Amino acid sequence: MSRLTVELSRDGHKNVVYIVSGRKIPNGKPIQITDKTAMRPHEPKGLRLDSVEFAVESGTKILLSWHNDEYLLPLEGRGKLDFGWFDGIQGDDVHMTVTGEGAAFIVLDLSKIGV
Repeated sequence: MSRLTVELSRDGHKNVVYIVSGRKIPNGKPIQITDKTAMRPHEPKGLRLDSVEFAVESGTKILLSWHNDEYLLPLEGRGKLDFGWFDGIQGDDVHMTVTGEGAAFIVLDLSKIGV
C-alpha cells in the first residue's frame, strides 16, 4: 500500500513550507507538490526554493523538478541543501518523481515571487 502526504505547513506573506512524507510512493509519474493557487493571501507569480532538508530511504531516488523549467534536483540519502547563497532556484510549481519503493521525508522552504 502506497501512502504519500503533502502538507502546506506554513503559508506566510512571503514564504511557504511544504512537508512531503510517505512510503512506497508511486514510481515514475510526476507528482505535483506545490500549488500556487492554494497560497494565501495572494497567488505568487513564481516560487524560489531556498532550502530543502531530506531523508530518503536507501534504494529510493527522488527528482524534484519545476513545471515548464529544465531544473532537476536529485535527492538520495539524507541531508540539507541551502540555496540562499545564490538566491535560490526559481521556477513554477514543484513536482517530484520517484524511483524505488522506500520511504521519504522532505521539507521544502520556498519564497513567493511576485506577491
